[in-house]
Amino acid sequence: MQFTNIVLFCYTEHNGNMMETAFFLEVNILSLLILLWMQFKLLTNMDQQAVNIVFRDLMQALILAIIADSAMEIFSGMQGQAAFFFHYIACTATHMLAGLTGTLWFLYTVCEGCGSTKFWLVRRRYIFLLLPAFVDGLLLLSSPFTGIMFSIDPVTNTFSSEPLFTLHLILIYAYYTVAAIRKQVYIVLAWRRHTDGYNLLMEQVFIMFPLVSGVLYIFFPMLPNMWPIISLSLLMVFVESQLQQISLDALTKLNNRRGFDTHIKNALSQRQEGWLIFLFIIDLDLFKKINDTYGHVEGDAALMQAADTLRSVCARRDHNCFLARTGGDEFIIVLKATDPRSAANLRQRIHGAFTKLNKTTKKPYALQVSIGYEQAEDWMTVSDLVAAADRKLYEEKKLHHQQSGSRSTGATAARLP
Repeated sequence: MQFTNIVLFCYTEHNGNMMETAFFLEVNILSLLILLWMQFKLLTNMDQQAVNIVFRDLMQALILAIIADSAMEIFSGMQGQAAFFFHYIACTATHMLAGLTGTLWFLYTVCEGCGSTKFWLVRRRYIFLLLPAFVDGLLLLSSPFTGIMFSIDPVTNTFSSEPLFTLHLILIYAYYTVAAIRKQVYIVLAWRRHTDGYNLLMEQVFIMFPLVSGVLYIFFPMLPNMWPIISLSLLMVFVESQLQQISLDALTKLNNRRGFDTHIKNALSQRQEGWLIFLFIIDLDLFKKINDTYGHVEGDAALMQAADTLRSVCARRDHNCFLARTGGDEFIIVLKATDPRSAANLRQRIHGAFTKLNKTTKKPYALQVSIGYEQAEDWMTVSDLVAAADRKLYEEKKLHHQQSGSRSTGATAARLP
């Protein structure tokens, strides 16, 4: 009777382990398929902004981590010298990739929302960012010989963490925690700029997922919670970015031409009594010269700086503005107002904001804009309104070029003997 009970216990335990392994692998395979689909989409349709490149690298590291983690689960407990060898390789690779994933996650949160120039500044500090993960990787690689991080029982072929393994976990979650803190600062600043609440909520969910997975790991270490939860977070980011590409400009995160076309058609077709509609077309003066002289990376930085300046002006509570970048160095504002003087005041504030920007910035060039605006009349179509504002823009741009030429002529004459 006692022997029968022992056999039944072993059989039940074996089946339980098999079910746990099957569940573990099913969740990992589902996560892997989602990541591979996103990776395929990114490889076939991705612009080369730094934030997108880091996102792609993060996804690739996560794919490799899931594969290694699945192999670790498959070989765990399997008998034989080959199984023991591959289990060691899978364990080492899984935990090294965990450190790399945390590093890339931190780097992505630094780049995301900060533009490409911010990435180049961070890249100079790559060595400091990667140094902890590099040291952690060396310790993991030495573990098969020293057992300093983990060990595998040669008889049962099961994983055992050593005391120093706690430092490995602290390192990983330190990256996620610091990333979460940085993101919270960014979210607070965005909230103060009156950014859309839905986007702020999505930012909060995205950044909290890895921390939630860390808490779950403490209480349920055998569940495959870390990689699936991070995969879900990346899926949310990917879907949100795809939706944004429909109506948002990739560089400045302003509305794009498609978003403007939809907005202006609705604004003209659904006019409310007592409200006036003004269309502003804004163009950066001599932007091509910035690109030719300082390069396209600096040109992108100038566009983002111009976008932030316009965004700060339009964020005032006494303005009802729709702001878009419609291509190149051209921006558009649709203003709804009850007072005809609101348009002139907005134009003056925009010029004043760029004047203030040029006084405080340390750039070797000045950012100046030409502005043309027109009030929408009842008889006007979208094309009529755009053409009227464009004529005003051309007149101001021509005046700015004449003034610039006069200043250059006067400076040359002053240097003549």
